[in-house]
Amino acid sequence: MIKKTKSEVNEKRWLKAQQAEKNFWIREYQQTSQHIDPTGEDRSVSVECELSYFGHEVVGHYLSDAACIVEVGCGPIGLIHFVPTPALRIGLDPLIRSMERSGYRARRGVFRIEARGEELPLRSDKADLVICYNVLDHCESPNNVLAEIHRILKPGGILLLQLYTILGWAAKFRAIFSWLDSAHPFHFSKSQVLRMTGNAGFELEFDGSFKRPHRRVSANALLSCDGLRHVGSNWITQWVVNLRLRKSAA
Repeated sequence: MIKKTKSEVNEKRWLKAQQAEKNFWIREYQQTSQHIDPTGEDRSVSVECELSYFGHEVVGHYLSDAACIVEVGCGPIGLIHFVPTPALRIGLDPLIRSMERSGYRARRGVFRIEARGEELPLRSDKADLVICYNVLDHCESPNNVLAEIHRILKPGGILLLQLYTILGWAAKFRAIFSWLDSAHPFHFSKSQVLRMTGNAGFELEFDGSFKRPHRRVSANALLSCDGLRHVGSNWITQWVVNLRLRKSAA
């Protein structure tokens, strides 16, 4: 039996994370959300701000010139649904069918495929730009996801990578955090993310990371596991990492 590395979990743990993610989106659709607007209208308004973290002017140029843009882990309201571009847009997520059965529908001409980030059903050198937004710490094997993104990007292609990272000292407790936080098998520090992307063959083009502001949690929410999880997240989360990375053109 092959032993899993620190950047890979077994299928049982990943399926647990997927179930937590599925339950989250079902709740978002069925009740008034405390986190997102399930119609996607709020995201539509905020997309310019979100893209600005990657260097808005340059990203706008990439979006205008791209022939194919892919989002890995697009969910029902991923950025791929709202980015202003004439390009072919492809959204991939292992929960696409489940989300559609819950009531979410494809929108804005995005071609959506049910697939895992570790096994992208796209040919090599297909995409001009890939988005991976708040996804990498939900995966079974983040290193394999980065390798697959690198494979499908054209030489010189761009990856927009976003995720929340924890304080450096907290990384030693990642196994405990994974146990407490079912939706996230991984909790990376920023330095780990930079090392992983470098090892995957990406060059850092722009760093738009910022210190994460504390999330307000209501008194009622403190009575729930989710509320307590957010309180804990306030203590250990340091950066909202926003990296614009380039695949070498060589």
